[in-house]
Amino acid sequence: MPDPLVTIDRLCTLFDTDEGVVRAVDDVSLVIPRGKTLGLVGESGCGKSVTALSILRLIGPPGRIAAGRIELAGNGRPLVLTDLAEPEMRKIRGGSIAMIFQEPMTSLNPVFTVGAQIAEAVRIHQGVGRAEARRRAVEMLRTVKIPDPELRARDYPHQFSGGMRQRAMIAMALSSCPKLLVADEPTTALDVTIQAQILDLLRQLQAQGGMSILFITHDLGIVAEMADEVAVMYAAKVVEQAAVGPLLSEPLHPYTYLLFKSRPGPGRAKGGRLDTIQGMVPSPLRLPGGCRFHPRCPFRQPRCEAEEPALRKIRPGHWARCHFAGELPLHD
Repeated sequence: MPDPLVTIDRLCTLFDTDEGVVRAVDDVSLVIPRGKTLGLVGESGCGKSVTALSILRLIGPPGRIAAGRIELAGNGRPLVLTDLAEPEMRKIRGGSIAMIFQEPMTSLNPVFTVGAQIAEAVRIHQGVGRAEARRRAVEMLRTVKIPDPELRARDYPHQFSGGMRQRAMIAMALSSCPKLLVADEPTTALDVTIQAQILDLLRQLQAQGGMSILFITHDLGIVAEMADEVAVMYAAKVVEQAAVGPLLSEPLHPYTYLLFKSRPGPGRAKGGRLDTIQGMVPSPLRLPGGCRFHPRCPFRQPRCEAEEPALRKIRPGHWARCHFAGELPLHD
C-alpha cells in the first residue's frame, strides 16, 4: 500500500476484568494510506472501536495497550504514538488526528453552545485569539452546510437535530485540518437521507483537504461507497484485508462472504428470509481454540478447530486468515 500515513504493527489492547483478561484487539496490523479511506468492518464487539481509541491513546484503566507500535508519518522521522508522553499526545488528538464519535449527543457538552465548543478546539490546536476562533467556528459550520451558521453557532446541542449534531461534530473534528479523521460509525441512528448527506460531505471534504479517513462501520453498503481499502475484523483479529472491489466481489474468508450474504437487497424475493450467520460472536473471555470463527463456519474442517490460521497473502493485495482461503466455494 503506497505512502502510509498511519502504520499499526501487531497492536494488542487488553482489558483487566474481575473475570479475567479481555483481548479486545489481538495482534492487529493495519496501514492507513495518505488521502485514502480504510474501512474497518465487523459485528459489534469485534474490536473496531477499541482499535480506533488505541490510535488516539484513549484507552484508560482497566484497559491498556499491552504490545505493538503505532506510527504517524511526519515530514521527517515518523512519530511513534505508542511511545509519546501524555502531554505530547494531547497535541496530536484533535490536531493531526481527529475523531467523530458514534453518538454526537453524548460527545457534545450540553452546557456550552456549539460554536463555543468548536472555537475552543480551534484555540487549543491553532493558537489563535477568541475572536478569530469564533470566526473560524462559524466558517466550519458553514463548510459542513449548517444553515444560518452565525445564528446556529449560538445554539446548544439539544437545539440541533441528529443530523446537524453530527455535522457539528464533523466541523469540530475538521477545525484543525487533521491528517487523519477517525469516523466511528458516524451515520448510526441517522435516517437514510441524512446518512447520504453525511457521507457525501465527508467525500467532499476529503477531496478538498487530502486527509485520510479510518471509517468504522458494520454496513458493507457504506463500505462499498466510501472505502478504498477494507479490513474485516472478527473476535479482535483482522480476518481479511483487500481493496474494496476485490473484497466485495471475491471474498476469501467465510466470515466476509457470510456478512455480504446477510445484507438485505433489492434482488431478494418478496417475503423471503434474510440469510444469517449462525451462532453468536464468542465471549472475549472464552475464545475458541483454532480459528475463532470455526464454531459458526459452514465450511469448517478438523484443522480449523485444532490450528489457528495466520493472516497470509492469497492474491496480490489480498490477505485472509483462513486455512482454506482461495479454495472454498464462496459464491452463490
